[in-house]
Amino acid sequence: MFPASFRRLGFMVAAHLALLAPVAAHAQEAADAGSASVPPRGVAPVDAGAPPPTTNDVPPPALPPAGTPAAPASATVAATAAPAPEPPPLPPLPNHQSMGFLSRFLDGYTTDYAYVPRHPVPTRRSMPDALDAPPFPASHWSLNGTPDIGVPDAAIYPLMGAIYGSGKVGEAIEDTRIKLYGWSDETLNASTSTSYRGNYPAAYQLNPNTLTLQQVLARLERIPDTVQTDHVDWGFRVDALYGVDYRYTEMNGIFANQLRNNNLYGYDLNEFYLDLYVPWVADGLDIRVGRYISIPDIEANLTVDQPFSSHSLTYTYDPFSQMGIEFSLKIDKNWWAQLGLVAGDDVAVWGNNATPTLNGCIRWESTDQRDSWYPCINSLSTQSYKPETAGPTPASSPLPFPSNNLNALSVTWGHRFTREWTMQTESWFMWIPNAPEFENGGPTGRLIPYNWEWTLLNFQFYQFAPLDFLGWRNELFDDRFGQRTGFSGRIYETTVSWNHWFANKNIGIRPEIRVDQDLDGETPFDSGTKKSQVMGQLDLVTRF
Repeated sequence: MFPASFRRLGFMVAAHLALLAPVAAHAQEAADAGSASVPPRGVAPVDAGAPPPTTNDVPPPALPPAGTPAAPASATVAATAAPAPEPPPLPPLPNHQSMGFLSRFLDGYTTDYAYVPRHPVPTRRSMPDALDAPPFPASHWSLNGTPDIGVPDAAIYPLMGAIYGSGKVGEAIEDTRIKLYGWSDETLNASTSTSYRGNYPAAYQLNPNTLTLQQVLARLERIPDTVQTDHVDWGFRVDALYGVDYRYTEMNGIFANQLRNNNLYGYDLNEFYLDLYVPWVADGLDIRVGRYISIPDIEANLTVDQPFSSHSLTYTYDPFSQMGIEFSLKIDKNWWAQLGLVAGDDVAVWGNNATPTLNGCIRWESTDQRDSWYPCINSLSTQSYKPETAGPTPASSPLPFPSNNLNALSVTWGHRFTREWTMQTESWFMWIPNAPEFENGGPTGRLIPYNWEWTLLNFQFYQFAPLDFLGWRNELFDDRFGQRTGFSGRIYETTVSWNHWFANKNIGIRPEIRVDQDLDGETPFDSGTKKSQVMGQLDLVTRF
């Protein structure tokens, strides 16, 4: 079963090496050319056509005025030995607009030749970063549904660097602050499960012992300028995703037939929204309208915005996204408040099971950035269970159960013990009135008046290098009546992972080993035949 998977891995690695090889060659060419014609940044250029200086070019020393006594010999020696003051450093060389688009794109994967913004980055008016990103997914503690008010948008990935450096047109695009970028994520996993889609309910690596394209995502966005406080500003985001991961992001009402047809690969517009930033309300107010990733969770983002390659059960089986309107108010440097009205969980406003649903959060972080608390009402509805279709079932489509009409309460706590050692913990409790019960992958025929589930999740991180951390995830997931996975009872999961980033922070690898164990007599793994599962995997993330 492994040779074909590893042959595919070889093809994938070869393809990435083919992409990266020109980076090294291009950097060497630039270095060689720099020694002959282009000086390093901060060194004044030399006219290659000018003749070398001669003694005749050096003016003779000026004579002292008449009557000036001669200086002692020791003073003359000291003056001669004193070093000349160093000239002030020159500004960085301009971006090489004469280079081809591919060369500028590959420059983005180097630290020496990546695009330099034409305008200085505004000074932030928020507290300093809590975390280093990368290797962490974000530089702030958990916060979703809003831009981080007071923090400038300074990220430039290789594609936009190549566009910005293309002359007057690129400069005009840079001035709009509109960006197009994205990433790809491929994963190779080896599992003790062997059946088709046998890794379920672990996520997102559905098929065991395969090389999988998890997702390719393209993002078009403009982040509002929330550093300034003198005018209203606007922003937007549109994400287009293709890969296996669509199965876990799909919303009822948006390309939903792919999941009902049980397609392995598919596409999704997993986020599309408008932002309006109003600076005059407290420390800043953001109003978001559209489809956006739900507000709580440590992992509530896409593959480049999560700490491990695999997802916890906690994140997999709570709401992924919501559609509606979200108000996020930054009260002061320590406090946030959020309130939203949405159509339900993973349901479009035009979906046949849309239900008016409230959400809201309070967020606090300490001034020294050592602690953050984020309690949330992820969703609160008065409606009973309302299925979106007659199916699907666990046998036909993992992640089968509609996320609509959930009631969900959650809390997230982040704490830094030392500069290297960080912890994040999350717990949620969810319920649906009058929802069906499931056991061993199928319905029992009973409706549970108060169908509930809960979870406790903890991450421990040790950052041992600027772009590396070791992580340990532990969770207890209790799907009491099987409504989320199809298998009732508790599952314990533990995962150890290493995160490493390179190529100017644009390429990452995340090997991990994961163990899942059922605690209550069900057999959720390997198509309902095993109580436990061990899975090792490695993913490769490439930003562009």
